[in-house]
Amino acid sequence: MSWLASVYQVLLCDLRLLRRYPRLRFSVLGILFVPSLYALIYISSMWNPEANAPNLPVAIVNLDQGTQFKGEVIEVGRTLTEKLKAEQKLGFQELHDEALARQGVRQGRFDFALIIPQNFSTQAVRAERSGAGQLLVYTSEGNNYTGASVAKKFAPEITRRLNELLNERRWGRVSDIALDSQEKVARLKEGVMALNQGAQQLRDGLVKANEGSHQLNKGLGKADEAGRQIQTGAGQLKDGGLRLTEGMKQLGAGIQTMNDKLPSADDLQRLRSGAQTLNEGQKSLNAGLVQLQDGSVRLTAGVRELKEKSADIPIWGKRVADGAGQIEAGTVKLNEGLIRASSGSAQLVQGSGQLADGVQRLTEGMDKMGAGVRQMHQKMPAATDLDQYGAGLVKLDAGTAQLSQGLGQLNSGSQRLDAGLDALEEGAGKLAAGLQTLDEAVPMTLDIPVIDAAGFSSSVKTEVEIAAPVLNNGSAFASNFIPLSLWVGAVMTAFLFHYRKLPVTVQGHGAWAKSVGKMFIPSAIVLAQVMVMLITVRVVMGIEVNHPALLVLTLLTSSIIFVSIVMALVRWLGDTGKVMAVLFLILQLSSSGAIVPIQLSGEVFQFLHPYLPFTWVVKATKVAMFDAYDGQWLAMYAQMLITPLILWPLSTYTGRWIYQAEADYMPALDVVQ
Repeated sequence: MSWLASVYQVLLCDLRLLRRYPRLRFSVLGILFVPSLYALIYISSMWNPEANAPNLPVAIVNLDQGTQFKGEVIEVGRTLTEKLKAEQKLGFQELHDEALARQGVRQGRFDFALIIPQNFSTQAVRAERSGAGQLLVYTSEGNNYTGASVAKKFAPEITRRLNELLNERRWGRVSDIALDSQEKVARLKEGVMALNQGAQQLRDGLVKANEGSHQLNKGLGKADEAGRQIQTGAGQLKDGGLRLTEGMKQLGAGIQTMNDKLPSADDLQRLRSGAQTLNEGQKSLNAGLVQLQDGSVRLTAGVRELKEKSADIPIWGKRVADGAGQIEAGTVKLNEGLIRASSGSAQLVQGSGQLADGVQRLTEGMDKMGAGVRQMHQKMPAATDLDQYGAGLVKLDAGTAQLSQGLGQLNSGSQRLDAGLDALEEGAGKLAAGLQTLDEAVPMTLDIPVIDAAGFSSSVKTEVEIAAPVLNNGSAFASNFIPLSLWVGAVMTAFLFHYRKLPVTVQGHGAWAKSVGKMFIPSAIVLAQVMVMLITVRVVMGIEVNHPALLVLTLLTSSIIFVSIVMALVRWLGDTGKVMAVLFLILQLSSSGAIVPIQLSGEVFQFLHPYLPFTWVVKATKVAMFDAYDGQWLAMYAQMLITPLILWPLSTYTGRWIYQAEADYMPALDVVQ
């Protein structure tokens, strides 16, 4: 048989296995994707950390109180804070308490903190020495070594940017001052030229002023003469005014007498009312006489009728008729008298009406005359005012005398002014000569060199303060790879023992007894792995550990947890669970934030971060090794214990057991010779 035929025979054996066992075919198909899934999970978690940099939490504590320089308020801390937050290159969050920011860094809430001290602007702007303005970057290597490296790279970058900003502003200020000085020199030159021109104009003006002074001197001589004439006229005015005041006093007394003698408004009103009443009474009398006349006519007619009718009456008729005749004669006379009385009453009514109208006009005229008299009385100056007027005339007379005297003195002063203007004219000539000399001495421009604003020396320095320091990069990654190695050790135990196979002889035992018993030897193996790991870390690699007891407890507990997870996956999925354990490892490693800060990973990994046991194992290991996360080991350890508390009951009652005959129950590792 040829060699190729032999190879083909061997191949047929495995092909028969694939045809005989369908699950083997599915397993082969699944294994095709395992490397790709492994690479996909890990690479996607590290795909583009810079794009997620704005998610990296960084605290800014701006304690800067600002400063004043050349009248300008400068707040470098506020400017830096606003600029960093606006750029959003990192997830900057502004705090106002330095202690709170430091605590946040130690506990892992912030990757690092930028602390700007109170006097930062003052020290940075004055730049009395190199690095006078100091910033502080506070970070924790123990929490995340890569994150601390970001902080260390950030420190020199922020120093460079601040120095550039300050130097540009500082030298820009110097350039502005230089330009301002040049402008001021130009204005000084213009001012000197204007002064020179003004001095010349002053000299010309003084010549004209001198000429005007001579004319003023002549005019004041004439004014002196006019002052004397005014004094004479003022004396005459005083005499006439005194006579006028005396006459005005007498006129005022007469008007006062008239005002006192005038009837009062009540008297005039009574006069008007009486005339009106008289007129109305006369009208009433006239109306009564008319009515009486009508009654008399009717009486006469009645008596005449009585006379005529009573004559025919027997016995007494004649006597009644005679009496009625007498009465008739009397009524006729009464009627005639009433006619004459009515005519007189009508004339009396007309006269009383005219009287009432006259009285009305009289009282109105008296009212107007009284008002005029009173107004005249009010407008008349009081005696005290007339006395003051007289006293004023006396003072006017005295003032004109003083005016005449002052004009004489002014004439004398004008002569002295004339002499002073001559001396001022001579001084203006000297001023013009001096300004001409200054004009020639001041240059038109200043030769100021151009200054490069970016070439100034460094005035800001950024210090980096480390919490939970780590000796080196190897020590930093040990906290990540020790749990990873223990997970690999737990997975390898599945290649030694069948995690879901038991001999049929123990089939009747309880679920917890079978689970704990099956887990006992693998747990002992991983615990032994922990001891070997501790010796390797401390003795072989020489890594310093801050809390050895906590590290031992953390690694022992995590190894048991890892074995529990691997056993649960195998009991649920069979041998596929071993593959899933490897994939689950890389998923946890990518989501734990062990290599880079979790904020730099994708959103899926950030979501899974707090729910995976590997996250808390790594954090507890960092606390034990470097005193990271502000020493909160107990909180991390409690999070680790959540996994077995949930997983053990779940896997115990839902995991599958395969029972075999005692003779067929063998280890997973091929130990048959």
